[in-house]
Amino acid sequence: MSPGRYDFPSQTRGDTFKAKTFVFSQGGNPLPIVAARMQVRTRERGELVHEWDTAGNTISIVSGTVTLAAVDPGLTQGKPVGDHLYDLEITLADNTVLTVIGGIYPILRDTTR
Repeated sequence: MSPGRYDFPSQTRGDTFKAKTFVFSQGGNPLPIVAARMQVRTRERGELVHEWDTAGNTISIVSGTVTLAAVDPGLTQGKPVGDHLYDLEITLADNTVLTVIGGIYPILRDTTR
């Protein structure tokens, strides 16, 4: 399975980052996902900007559907501005780990603080 591509819409630093849902299936059947993790990293240095994961309860999984929790504005204020890179990894019931999607995660500069 080759990773898909999805570029997030721009998010403004200091605003609530909206929740996002992805649905994964194969042959019309939901993938048996047991864990997931997504990281956003800067392009230049690969520094971690933000992370969601099932261990931290910031990702929920129901029948092949992965939902990233919204991020409160207080947590987004210090995020670096730029077109960052991300990917989403899932772990299946048989312990197979797959990178299923990736792309750009843009964060815009805020004016009002």
